[in-house]
Amino acid sequence: MMNTLEALLALMVYFSLPLIFSGILKHRPHGPLILEIILASYSVFMAILARLNWLVTEFQLDVFLMGFLVIVAMMFAGKHARIGGARRIRISMLDLFLIAVVFASVAEEIVFRGMIQNLLNLYIPWAILGLKWSTILASLAFTFFHAANVFARFETLLEFVLAIPTRFVLSLIIGYTYQRSNALIVPIVLHAVINFIIFLGFLKNRERST
Repeated sequence: MMNTLEALLALMVYFSLPLIFSGILKHRPHGPLILEIILASYSVFMAILARLNWLVTEFQLDVFLMGFLVIVAMMFAGKHARIGGARRIRISMLDLFLIAVVFASVAEEIVFRGMIQNLLNLYIPWAILGLKWSTILASLAFTFFHAANVFARFETLLEFVLAIPTRFVLSLIIGYTYQRSNALIVPIVLHAVINFIIFLGFLKNRERST
């Protein structure tokens, strides 16, 4: 595992990558997708250096049930997802799928769960009602990190603000599954499934509006 300084430096590089590459990729075809591939690749590199655990070592019923219930709930809510952002940035549906479902799920879960949540847990190991403060704080960081969607024109400021409660609750649940399993595959898969359901909502909404 990286020490604290190494982890912080690795995270600083990760959050600097969009600033470094956004200008270069801004007007290139598939620029957002290329940037997300870079972020996902770097996050996997961080996970390897930090020797983070990827696989589940034992079955945990509460983690499975929580993930299942979230997926069922999202199947009902996903049909109301909007596609305005995808239109504003003129991104193809294939690129959107790859970004949201594949690469963002890997990158964000490694960074916010594998790196930030683990790092916070070293210094804030306490819990409230079984939920660690590190999980709560990492979920807050994850939620407000998505303010970047406003600058990327994927969401309006109002859409971002209205999504804060939902994002935070979903992030708490995903963070809890990592807290219990200590396996990156669990939050990555859950995040990917949630984003896939939202993506399907985008497609259905677009079909109705055309």
